[in-house]
Amino acid sequence: MEKFTAWMEEHFLPVAAKIGSQRHLVAVRDAFIGIMPITMVGSIAVLLNVFVRDLPGEWGWTSFVEAMTPLIGVNGNVWFGSIAILAMVFVFSLGYNLSQSYEVNPLAGGVVAFSALITTMPQVATVGEDAAWGFIGLGYTGATGLFTALIVGLIATMVYVKLMERDVTIKMPEGVPEAVSRAFAAIIPGVVAVYVVAIIGYISMTYLGQPLNDLILYYIQTPLLGLSQGLFSVLLATFLVQLFWFFGLKDTTSLHLYLMEFTYQPY
Repeated sequence: MEKFTAWMEEHFLPVAAKIGSQRHLVAVRDAFIGIMPITMVGSIAVLLNVFVRDLPGEWGWTSFVEAMTPLIGVNGNVWFGSIAILAMVFVFSLGYNLSQSYEVNPLAGGVVAFSALITTMPQVATVGEDAAWGFIGLGYTGATGLFTALIVGLIATMVYVKLMERDVTIKMPEGVPEAVSRAFAAIIPGVVAVYVVAIIGYISMTYLGQPLNDLILYYIQTPLLGLSQGLFSVLLATFLVQLFWFFGLKDTTSLHLYLMEFTYQPY
């Protein structure tokens, strides 16, 4: 046993340490940790409505459910401001943390990642017999959009970061406040990053006939979600959780969200 432990410490732990300190993985971990407040408040709202609406409704306690209508409505609003926009909040957090790891303007990095994600979402919805513009579906902003937010956030932020590192920026004269200089410096990298993702989204919608999120959902996320059925998936999820902990990626919220479909309806 001592020989095995010594072998692990000599050969395996250094590799694990490198993986655990890889900046992109660390940024993803920190991004999920950063959105923990809204994840928790949304979960509390869901749990409360289970006890004041769902279970009493199944038991036939209609009077109790009616009396709890104000609380149920508030919980629905909380869900709408948390779980329903989880992908949007996560992509900002990812852009911020990844930019911070490269020591460039993190606030601009978060904003760029957020904007890039919005460019990939469908903007048209059918209202009656007419097509209306300016809609964003909750299917793209919530937990089901996390995988797209992860991919788009990494692409947009890395384009922004690399241009910042190469000093492709607008330089302001001396005497200009630092906040203004930092904002102007992020303009060119931010514009390029958003346009890169927007072009990818346009190609996906125009030539492939589907939004980028739907393609990722169909070809990547759905097969992974398909693993969530059966004993093997439970064992795999448990193993991955422990593996992530071993590598120092201690926030397992991402794994849980990827391996389940969040189907809660607030109203």
